[in-house]
Amino acid sequence: RLAEHDLRLGARLRYAGSFPMSSGVYVGDVDSRTTLDLSARYALPFGEGLHLLVNLDNALDNTYRSFIGAPEVGRLASARVGVDF
Repeated sequence: RLAEHDLRLGARLRYAGSFPMSSGVYVGDVDSRTTLDLSARYALPFGEGLHLLVNLDNALDNTYRSFIGAPEVGRLASARVGVDF
């Protein structure tokens, strides 16, 4: 937390182990994966409780498949404006 800048920073490291999958024609092993997620929340200087939240999931862009037959997942960036009340 950087209170003097009205900024909060965060990081999360996620690990999912490999596992076998068998669902209809989707049969095989799903590989393990480790991803790094980053976030920042900035208190906007106008409006009480208004903030900007930016997330960067899988920041290192380690592509993976959650299930056999699923599309590859890569980096995902999102931003939103919120209000605390």
